[in-house]
Amino acid sequence: MKFSCLLVTAAAALVSTSLTASSNELKSRVLLVPGLASSRLSASIKTDGAAWCRTHGNHFALVWISLRRIFCSHYLKLVFNPITKTYTNRPGVTVKVPGFGKTNTVECVGSFILCTLLRSLNLMDQMVKFFVRQGYQRGADIRAAPYDWRLAPDSLRAQGYYAKLKGLIETMYNGKKVTIATHSLGSLTTLYFLNSVVTSEWKNKYVKAFVPMGAPWGGAVQTLSGFLYGYIPASNQRIIPRFIMNYSRCIIRTLQSAYFLAPRPDVFGSQVLVRTPTKNYTAQNYQQLYQDIHYPIGWQKHQAALGVIKGYPNPGVPTFCIYGTNVPTPEQLVYNKSGDLLNAIPKIIHGNGDGSVNKESLEICHRWAKKVTVINKVNHSDIVRSSQVMHEILRIATADTIQ
Repeated sequence: MKFSCLLVTAAAALVSTSLTASSNELKSRVLLVPGLASSRLSASIKTDGAAWCRTHGNHFALVWISLRRIFCSHYLKLVFNPITKTYTNRPGVTVKVPGFGKTNTVECVGSFILCTLLRSLNLMDQMVKFFVRQGYQRGADIRAAPYDWRLAPDSLRAQGYYAKLKGLIETMYNGKKVTIATHSLGSLTTLYFLNSVVTSEWKNKYVKAFVPMGAPWGGAVQTLSGFLYGYIPASNQRIIPRFIMNYSRCIIRTLQSAYFLAPRPDVFGSQVLVRTPTKNYTAQNYQQLYQDIHYPIGWQKHQAALGVIKGYPNPGVPTFCIYGTNVPTPEQLVYNKSGDLLNAIPKIIHGNGDGSVNKESLEICHRWAKKVTVINKVNHSDIVRSSQVMHEILRIATADTIQ
C-alpha cells in the first residue's frame, strides 16, 4: 500500500514537473524597467564632509534610499558641463546601480527598514510576486533592468546601460520573444533604446511587446514643482520644514532627468503652467522662468534635454500602453506675489491625469500603440500595483498571438 502510494506521488510529481517545464517553454519572459527614483543608487564617497557619508576602500554604500544616509543625498548631485552639454558625478564621488538583472532592488527601492515603514518604496514587489505565483522564476523568467534615473536616456548610453540591456534581453530570449514592461521614466528610457540603439531586425527577433505604464511622454507639470520649491510627495507641502525642501530643490536642479521630464512645448503649447500677478510662464518661455528664479544655467540644461528624443517615434514593436486617469493632477502653479517664485509654496490648480502626469502627456501613445488601456482613478504609482494591469501583462506575455 505504501509502495503504491509512493508510485502515485512520484508519478504526480513527474507530471507536475512536465507541465511546469512545458508552461515555461511557452511563455514570454518579462523584463521590468522601473521609473524615476525607483532604482537604488549606491555611492563611493571620497570627499571632505560629513563623516557618516564618507566610504572607505572599495566600499559602496546605499544612498538612495537609506534612512542612515538620507542627508547624504547631496552627493548624488550632478555636475553639468555647459560646453559639452554632458553630466558627471561630483568630484570624489562614484555612483553605481546595484542589482542589474535581478528584481530585489526594484521590489524594494530602499533599505529593509525603510521598505518596511514606507509602502511607497515597494513599488514593484506586488507585480513580481504576482508573476512568481504564475510560475515565473526570479532571475530567469522575470528580471529587472534598473538604471541611473538621475540621467536622461541619452546619457545612459555612455554609461554602458544599453549594451547591458541588450545583452540581458538576448540572455532572456529562450526561443520566445521578451515582453518589456516599463513604468514612468523607464518607458522613455526604453523608447530611446528601441529607436536609437537596436535595429529593426533585432527588435523583430527579441521583443514580443512593449508595455509602458504611466509614461510621461510629453513631460509633467509636477516636475516644475521640484525646480521651484523642492517638491516632496506629501499630502500637505506646508508641513515639511523649509530647509528640507530647499535641500531637495538644490539636488533636483542638478538632475538631467528633471529637465527631460519638464512639460514639452509641442504638448503643452501656450497653456499657462506657472502664474504670478505680473507674469505667466508657459512651456514656450522657459528661458524667462529660469531668469526670474535666478538660475539662468537651467535654461541651458533645459535646451539640451529637449533634443534627447525628437518627436514621439513609433517604438517599432507591438505596444500596449497603460495609464490611469481622473486623478487630480497638478496643472498650474499659482503664486500670489511675483517674488514668491524664489521661496513660497504655490497654490496648485489641478486638472486630469494620473496624479503625477497630465492627461495630454499620457495619451501621446495613442498615436502608435496597438492597444491602450485607460484605468479610471488609478494613480501614477498604483498603476504598477493594479491587479488589472498585472493580468493584462500576463495575457500579453502568455498569448500565442497578441491583440
